Amino acid sequence: QAEDGIRDIGVTGVQTCALPICDHRWLVVLNWSAQRWSTEKNQLESRHCPIECLSVFAQIPGVAFCSVQKGESQLLWRECSFSDRFIASQPEIDASDSFEDTAALLEVCDLCITVDTSVAHLSGALGVKTWILLNHAPCWRWGLGRDGLDASSWYDSAMLAFNDRPGNWASAVQQAYGDVEAYLNASLGS
Repeated sequence: QAEDGIRDIGVTGVQTCALPICDHRWLVVLNWSAQRWSTEKNQLESRHCPIECLSVFAQIPGVAFCSVQKGESQLLWRECSFSDRFIASQPEIDASDSFEDTAALLEVCDLCITVDTSVAHLSGALGVKTWILLNHAPCWRWGLGRDGLDASSWYDSAMLAFNDRPGNWASAVQQAYGDVEAYLNASLGS
């Protein structure tokens, strides 16, 4: 972070967008929903965490948010209870549809909280500290029969938070919350 509280990134659609952090210490990227890729309702619901479930992270002092959410759920951040914690340049980020821009944002953030989407894989591949919120019975690649908080087999920088029962996103979020808070507090000392 620059001394003036602005992180400068070279983002294609948001040409050298300056991300004002203001009095915030940390920038957290959020992605709460997969795009509709199936006509089966349960396929989408298994990868859709209601944005209000993520409001608990706004309780951590010094956190600002940036959404890389696309599709039908893209603008939900504007109506959530913690919309004032999203960075000022969020509308410009929403206008971008470049995966390169998403990668650039991930590279300047402090961490990413996402459901099982391409953002989880991109963030993990870039080595960004990532918490992946997963439904009780996630895709096979995340491992079957797991509970609680666990390390990812695919990405060293990713942690997996599993729902304790189908649709109970609050349980996965609560597991991730404690770990995220500890991670950010530990980063104050470094």
